[in-house]
Amino acid sequence: MAKEIEAAVKTVPGTTSAFAERLTGGFYLNIEPDYEKMSRYGIRVNDVQEVIASALGGEMITTTVEGRERFGVAVRYPRDYRSDPQAIATQVLCGRR
Repeated sequence: MAKEIEAAVKTVPGTTSAFAERLTGGFYLNIEPDYEKMSRYGIRVNDVQEVIASALGGEMITTTVEGRERFGVAVRYPRDYRSDPQAIATQVLCGRR
């Protein structure tokens, strides 16, 4: 449907650009925290969510300045650990290596 809308919008007078974003094969992962273990160690749900978001999605930790340009520096787990659900379960979330 997005491609049909893109084609229709391109015909509107004055339109200079129309592009329907194409999503490519991503996957969804349901992560269910162990609340009993979390409470035992005083870990909050927000803490777990932040770790997962940083490890998988990345987090900007600083900015580097090169001449007049500034670049954000982000850290996250290597692609091998974050592209496979089994690797996420065993390498990222459990910390086993």
